[in-house]
Amino acid sequence: MSDFLLAEAAAQCTTGASAYLSSLVGGRYEWSGRATAEGMFAGYRASVAAPGVLTMVSDSVEFSSGAGGLRQAEISCDYDTRRGRVDHYRIQVIGP
Repeated sequence: MSDFLLAEAAAQCTTGASAYLSSLVGGRYEWSGRATAEGMFAGYRASVAAPGVLTMVSDSVEFSSGAGGLRQAEISCDYDTRRGRVDHYRIQVIGP
């Protein structure tokens, strides 16, 4: 995987991630300190969702639970390398 494509995908995914998360839960989320140090999308999936699509991932998102605690979640972002745009975000809660 080219460093240029990874950097471009991470930057584009980061740009829209906060708006996506806000649309789901309002302001009740935060990025962990690890995300800001490493970049919000520091990893990617080796498997390809579709030709030309790179899926970036981050497990550095925490949501407020109804009980006032925080729950860790993974956010993934499908970046279309051919069109140079984000196609889709997904979120999955990690653990209990």
